[in-house]
Amino acid sequence: MLVADRRTQILDIISSRKSVTVKEIADIFGVSTETVRRDFEELSSQGSITKTFGGAVLKQKVETSVPASDKLNVMVENKRAMARIACQYISPHDSIFLDHSTSVYYLCDYIKEMPLTVFTNSILVIQSLQNYKNINLVTTGGVYNHSELGFFGAHAVDDVNSHNVDKAFLSCQYLDLRRGLSDSREEISNMRRHIISSAVDSSYLIADYTKFDNSSFVVTSPLSALTNLITDRELSPQWADALNRAHVKYDIAQVI
Repeated sequence: MLVADRRTQILDIISSRKSVTVKEIADIFGVSTETVRRDFEELSSQGSITKTFGGAVLKQKVETSVPASDKLNVMVENKRAMARIACQYISPHDSIFLDHSTSVYYLCDYIKEMPLTVFTNSILVIQSLQNYKNINLVTTGGVYNHSELGFFGAHAVDDVNSHNVDKAFLSCQYLDLRRGLSDSREEISNMRRHIISSAVDSSYLIADYTKFDNSSFVVTSPLSALTNLITDRELSPQWADALNRAHVKYDIAQVI
């Protein structure tokens, strides 16, 4: 793993947990504690975190949202593993919605040869699928967000509401047992709320392990709004129980 990728992931973890120890990060990435201390030193110099005795905490009043272009090459194997699972739920001639998240974007690699209708607000999905004649590619209107690499706003929501899809695939910023899915901004949360509603058959959340057990500013939907959750680590008993009670199926992707 490249140093820059590791540091981006470390910042994501600290953003989620608010505080970590040197040993926790060393164990997660299989590196020495000295390496982690150097990573903390660099992140601290960037103003992202504050070092503490034996660990680090998220610096207060710092913007924690990472641009999509930076997320694209982070945890790639995890995203591919989850995409392989998600692909199994797609059948030829389905109509599907793919949201703007980088987790969902990797699903494009596994559906390019299938006859499908793909509806999306993602510029990455558009670029990936635009030359495949077997795919009927439909895009929302709306205002383009350069950071999120997607289209949002009232026109985008109106476009979503004027279509029905068989299945929707989306992600979220965080996932909490009590409040469900949440996102950092209202325009993103609102878009995803309507994407879930547009799915006639099923809605699939693709969320890696760093998204669990935290919440962001805007509540997007309860767990019960989902059909399936696809993630990349074994769930805790509390999460398994909560999903079972919400009648949400789940899959654990095996990262190669």
